[in-house]
Amino acid sequence: MTAERRLRFLLLFDLTTERVLYGLLHLALLAALVGLLPRLACFASGLLLYHFAPLESLINSANPYLRGLTLPALGLLVLSFARPGGAGRSGEYRWPLALVQVLFCEVYLFAGYSKLFASGLGWLDAENIRGHLLLLNQAAGLDPRGSWGYLLASVPAAGVLLAWGGLLFELVFPAVLFSRTARWVLLPAALVFHVANAVLFRINFHNTALLLLFVDWDAWWPGRTAADA
Repeated sequence: MTAERRLRFLLLFDLTTERVLYGLLHLALLAALVGLLPRLACFASGLLLYHFAPLESLINSANPYLRGLTLPALGLLVLSFARPGGAGRSGEYRWPLALVQVLFCEVYLFAGYSKLFASGLGWLDAENIRGHLLLLNQAAGLDPRGSWGYLLASVPAAGVLLAWGGLLFELVFPAVLFSRTARWVLLPAALVFHVANAVLFRINFHNTALLLLFVDWDAWWPGRTAADA
């Protein structure tokens, strides 16, 4: 690893220090979860997640994408600047959640944008999707007789459907930021999308649980009144 990257991710310590920091990460996450010194706990855990994030790629895979720590690290750092307490939906208290929701939506929006930017309309070609299905299933060492990915690779119409459906879904997903109706449609669609990616393309999105960011938890909170809405 280059000196620039070591400095960028604060990879400057010996093994003993790293083990101590790893233990502190779990304590900070637990403190953030139970609300103990929440701003300090969120800041410390966000910073430590940022520090350890590149190590996950080094240990598990050379692929730095979809490892699962980017959004939690950013979200925790955002929450560390949130004003504690308060109620209702005023911007003073809602902006941290709104910002994290925007960051989450960008994952989908820029995934769709990158496909068009890198491949253009060629991404929508059935042969392109077929190639991805075969490549990713072969990389996983799967038996063709038991793989849905191999099966759909032999159906050209399925490739077209996957290409158009996936791209359109990614580009329109940010509508959940503005429309309650879009949430009812796109959040369940997102769950299906990620399950299909895992089954067909062997791509696991580790932040699927963050779809819960868009649930209106206040509506389920005991004692909520109209004045709180």
